[in-house]
Amino acid sequence: MEQYIYLFFKQRFGLNNIVIEWVFGLIEALKIYASSDSDVALFSLILRNEVDEEFAKIQGQIKGTIEEILINLLEANHPNKTKKVINHMVKEKKKGRVREMLALEIVNTMYTDEHPNKDEILVKLEDQVEEESRAIVVEAQKKKDKKRNGKQKDKKKKKQEPKEKEKGILYTNLVKIILDMQLKTHYKFLKNLSWEFRKFDNQNYGFISKEQFRKLTNNFLQGSDVLVDLEEMISKRGSFDPSFLTFSDVVSMFSNQKIISEGEEITMLQFIFELD
Repeated sequence: MEQYIYLFFKQRFGLNNIVIEWVFGLIEALKIYASSDSDVALFSLILRNEVDEEFAKIQGQIKGTIEEILINLLEANHPNKTKKVINHMVKEKKKGRVREMLALEIVNTMYTDEHPNKDEILVKLEDQVEEESRAIVVEAQKKKDKKRNGKQKDKKKKKQEPKEKEKGILYTNLVKIILDMQLKTHYKFLKNLSWEFRKFDNQNYGFISKEQFRKLTNNFLQGSDVLVDLEEMISKRGSFDPSFLTFSDVVSMFSNQKIISEGEEITMLQFIFELD
């Protein structure tokens, strides 16, 4: 990824000082917006070789799953609505807010009660709903105060207080909570591998040589009875340059490599994750 970004700016601007300026600007922007945007957070972790590039596709699939569940729930709750009306409702909700109960239904449909992340997602959802509700009340009070200051209060006419709206959450915030949790889990899963990869890629080139890959793998296998055919593993990869391996290449290779550990067949990636 680092190579691609540098080459992209190099081809576009040519001069090294301009390239460096744009790369620095990109890094600073990632620091600013990573906490508020799931896609930016993902890109930042990919850039630092802490998450593989393939995970971007998984995040995209999760977004699609959330929307699909939303459609199914709306169809179930409004069986007499036409497909056209349902699609319009989906578009409106994606641009705005969804009721708290609908948000909970989406989460409960996506995750079983046994899922390790479900409780944390529900807590974050509840906190976000409360935060948005408070913000709405504050904004409504500001508008009310402004209106009162602009007009003379009519003591004879008593306006009926508006009914409290059902609590909800912005659809974008609901999606962000789910995506952030998926990213956090995947980041933890790859943490051991990422640390070891960066020991060999100490210049932050974004890749390691085949020889470094052999050493990296042997470091993980040291003290275990796991057997791995490294040459076969390397030969199966489909990267452009066979001389070097990116972090995403290594993740892919270890994901596809089956091993026997303590009598159980698991992937090499799972084996690395379970190491102390």
